[in-house]
Amino acid sequence: MNSAYLTHLAITFTIQLVLVGSFSFLFGGVGIPNLAHVSSVAVGAYTSALLALRFGWGFGASLLAAAVMGVASGLLLALLLRRVRSDYLAFLALEVQFLTTTILLNWPSVTRGAFGLPGIPRPGGLITPPEYLMLTAAVATIVIAVYWAILRSPYGRAMAAVRDDEVAASAIGKRAPSVRMTAFLFASAGAAVGGALLAHHIQFIDPLTFSVHLLALVLAGAIVGGVGSVPGMIVGTAIIVFVPELLRRTAAGSPDIAGALRQLAFALLILLVLLLRPRGLFGKIDVR
Repeated sequence: MNSAYLTHLAITFTIQLVLVGSFSFLFGGVGIPNLAHVSSVAVGAYTSALLALRFGWGFGASLLAAAVMGVASGLLLALLLRRVRSDYLAFLALEVQFLTTTILLNWPSVTRGAFGLPGIPRPGGLITPPEYLMLTAAVATIVIAVYWAILRSPYGRAMAAVRDDEVAASAIGKRAPSVRMTAFLFASAGAAVGGALLAHHIQFIDPLTFSVHLLALVLAGAIVGGVGSVPGMIVGTAIIVFVPELLRRTAAGSPDIAGALRQLAFALLILLVLLLRPRGLFGKIDVR
């Protein structure tokens, strides 16, 4: 592998770390498996891309706007899901995910629909892949450090109390709805930031960029690493980024075989983790 491709893999790892970390923070923190997580990723990506392409905003301003829009999308989603629990929450969240894709496909005046948004610029002064890697690594470090600090703080203990026993948490004065809402907002902001980084990295997005395939990768990373754990976020992300590359090189002569091996490996990996180690490698709660 040449240095350019290694740099690309490293950038992919840092961006996926933000996406996996934000999902793991919410699921491990308050026990909500938000299957509409990629909707916030899409909101952040399209916000940053549109502001850069149509209004010439700089990367810093568009990234901040993406985070704000991510918070707004998280607030809306939390309000939609606040009275739903268990399997119904997962079904409704998936419906929101599909609805987001439908809106992106059928709003061509803004999103260009299936034609997507090409030519998304890299940040000024960070044009080359190594320079962009430094930026994504810095942003990922900040995001994961914020999640780590929250999970270890008194507020993180309140999140854990709500996750483990909402009735007991309410009895000692913890307002479960507000705790869940705040966790939703932090997770959605992180997801939107990751979406913006992704858009400026690949420089082209369309609705299928944010399909169930991306959600499956995020879920795999969070479940294998273990939700609610910073080491789990890092290790799980490394597995979903680098294991497919090893499989691709194993079947380098046949792309079809490589693709099938990837899907089979992910399915077996998640199945084994759920059966043998339901908390993942470093997780705090069972995900079965």
